[in-house]
Amino acid sequence: DPAGDTTPERLAAPPDEPEGLGRPSPAVAILMVTHNALDVVRVAVLRTLRYTRASDARLVVVDNASTDGTRTWLREMTARGDLDLIEADRNLGHGPALELARAHTTAPLLLTLDSDAFPLRDDWLDRLRQRLDDGAAVAGILHHRGYVHPSCLLVARSTLDDHGLTFLNEKDRPSRLDVAERISVDLTAKGLAIDGLERTGSLERGSASEPVDLGSTYGDLVYHQWYTTRTVEANGRPVDDVPPDSAARALQTLLDGSHAEPRDLTVIVGARAGLQAPERRRNLLATLQAVNRQDLERWRYRVVVVEQDADP
Repeated sequence: DPAGDTTPERLAAPPDEPEGLGRPSPAVAILMVTHNALDVVRVAVLRTLRYTRASDARLVVVDNASTDGTRTWLREMTARGDLDLIEADRNLGHGPALELARAHTTAPLLLTLDSDAFPLRDDWLDRLRQRLDDGAAVAGILHHRGYVHPSCLLVARSTLDDHGLTFLNEKDRPSRLDVAERISVDLTAKGLAIDGLERTGSLERGSASEPVDLGSTYGDLVYHQWYTTRTVEANGRPVDDVPPDSAARALQTLLDGSHAEPRDLTVIVGARAGLQAPERRRNLLATLQAVNRQDLERWRYRVVVVEQDADP
């Protein structure tokens, strides 16, 4: 996160209608921050929508100036009414973007979810909320340093407000705490409980120095890929001490599994719309937008575009 992220109020004031278009506040606001890595963002968003369809929850996404098509795709999901999108004009960093999303909603419960993390079952929210009902102040993925990690972190808005806590990091301070780490540290120091999900499975060994595995599942409720955005942007170069081949293999396993999932419907669109045919390009884009904006849940159908020209 950039320096100065201890002042989220500078980033944006709460909107006049936080929930948008007069929509009532949900019980849970799911806060996600994206920056490129479109293929994985697509998986995370669609699976989150799939497993929250019966819940009183709303997905709020802050896009940190993506340049790879992520923002365009998120705009289509917004046009469908599936999520709220906040478009940052620069990469704010993870913590400030979460604070921006926090200001966007008035939901009493806030759940942060990384853009490469997603639920695995329909009752995931109920099971996490039960942990708060049972007395925990925070619940979610347990980091090996003993705090609830923002890749999946559920907390009551009132808990943050009452204790003056934010999702911001303190890497520029002596504490060196990471994004949202202060929440667990302060609440634990005050005698409040945190309830972390232990890792129950993984795809690949990740870091050599830290017990962070690639493609990990936690409590059989939530999946987290880890290192995704940094791996994609590294373009084959090492990320920390994670072997590049392991990161690439784990990422491909996730994408292959997503592609292999059965859908109710596949829409096939033939495309011949080269650079010298602007009208055809216009018509193709209009067709694809219409196909994307149907009432059928987006995770239930796939769109396949078949390129039929020598000029893509």
